[in-house]
Amino acid sequence: MKKELPRICYILGGEETPLEVGERCRVKYDSGMEDSLEFYIDQNGTPKWDASKRPEYESEKADDKIIGKLVMGRAKLIRRPHYTDQDIAIMRGRVAEGTPWVARSKYGDLYAYEERPEISEQGTWLSIKYCCEINSDLLLWIKPGECVDLREILREVE
Repeated sequence: MKKELPRICYILGGEETPLEVGERCRVKYDSGMEDSLEFYIDQNGTPKWDASKRPEYESEKADDKIIGKLVMGRAKLIRRPHYTDQDIAIMRGRVAEGTPWVARSKYGDLYAYEERPEISEQGTWLSIKYCCEINSDLLLWIKPGECVDLREILREVE
């Protein structure tokens, strides 16, 4: 059964994964330039923009053009991952243990580190500080070659 959401949520997010009311998203243009504009859809189906992060060259009149570019496929919607309760528990545990940096190698292996590791030419993550391997079936939203600070993610979630 389909959720009762404003139609724009389905247009921008898709029929299978519509945007949630209040879900914060960003805009990425075909040129590769990522706009700093963040927005969400309110209960009435109106896009609400974070004016404090609006670039000086953008104006409120440009907002409709941005939504148009998203609908026409000339810009891409960047959504934050949805974290499960298990993801949040794992992240809290890593932070409490003192290994808040988590990185996935290009081969899919997942490791936790005390401090931000550097990526090698071979696609593995290296650090002189303590690290431990994590089951690679966990935190699947971390992509190969990506490293994240779990403290930042937990601040956003809470």
